[in-house]
Amino acid sequence: MATGLKIKPSLYCAVEVDEYGRLDRKARTNPVMLEHNKLVFDEGFEIDIDGAQKMRLLICVKQLLKEDVFARGSYLLPVPELRKGRRVKTSLKLQPQGSVELIFQYFTSHEVMMHKPALASSGVFCVPLDDVTRKEKHDIPLLVETCVQEIERRGMEEVGIYRVAGVMRDVDDLRKAFDTDYLKAQTLAADTDIHAVAGLLKKYFRELPDPLFTSFHYRSFIQGFMLQDPNARDQCLISLLHSLPLSHLKTCVYLFEHLKNVAENADENKMSLTNLATVFGPNLVRPGRREGSEVEATLNIMSQVGVLMYFLKLPSEMYDTLEWQRTSPSTLKQKLYGVCENKVAKEKTSNSKIKS
Repeated sequence: MATGLKIKPSLYCAVEVDEYGRLDRKARTNPVMLEHNKLVFDEGFEIDIDGAQKMRLLICVKQLLKEDVFARGSYLLPVPELRKGRRVKTSLKLQPQGSVELIFQYFTSHEVMMHKPALASSGVFCVPLDDVTRKEKHDIPLLVETCVQEIERRGMEEVGIYRVAGVMRDVDDLRKAFDTDYLKAQTLAADTDIHAVAGLLKKYFRELPDPLFTSFHYRSFIQGFMLQDPNARDQCLISLLHSLPLSHLKTCVYLFEHLKNVAENADENKMSLTNLATVFGPNLVRPGRREGSEVEATLNIMSQVGVLMYFLKLPSEMYDTLEWQRTSPSTLKQKLYGVCENKVAKEKTSNSKIKS
């Protein structure tokens, strides 16, 4: 809640966090009317603040194509009390006028990745991808198709699409709808803020029990990406992609094409392939839940981004004629491990000879 403001009505609050040496917009509330010099937003967001040192809040109004800022304030990160898992309530003074009340709660990346059970037996969240596609009799989860189609319909020029967080309440409402009534979810998605739709898609992939690139293949993808020989890297990573379970593979290809379409509008939405790979990489390419997986994922985060970036840069024709159309999965796996293990072993042998 912002108080002490003597400005125009119908304003919103934008949240920016410093990232890679610059302040990046991470969230924006819905506009609200100013009443009795108060703005009551009552909205929550999930924002990644790892490594961040400062958060900035802006009270803004959109006028035609221009954003006017009426008040701003900064908060130093990280908040020490948050590391203890507590909720912290504080008041931030704004300049040149007013103040805003904030409530923080910190979750580790491992806690964010922890999977919640689906809300109903017919739910799709936290359910294995194969089970969802089998139940829906569809190659790609209907939730994924609906979100992608909605974003391509009205979100391609939205600044910060997939980077700016959606309002948690809107994301939760969409999640409940997809877990209980798909037709209702379709209608709701068409009327919900586009950043919430984008947030739902990221949340779906983040909460898959087995990641899109699968925990079984996780280390192979990381090792393959780190190969120095470009030809060996190509052969290993493409073979790994082809070896994924069919529902994972088809969803991968569908998502790759969508993210490429988003990046084609980077002049308007400011989301390049690099930005999209940074947002999606850790959600798609990650280890499963096991002891030490949080540390492993943190150490490999740049490789996770790199693996996704590799496939986003790959020409579409490289996976238009996928081997799964003509080769059995068991045969592919035999070929895959023969290729990747030999490449990694040869490179390690070569490196050891150079050192000696």
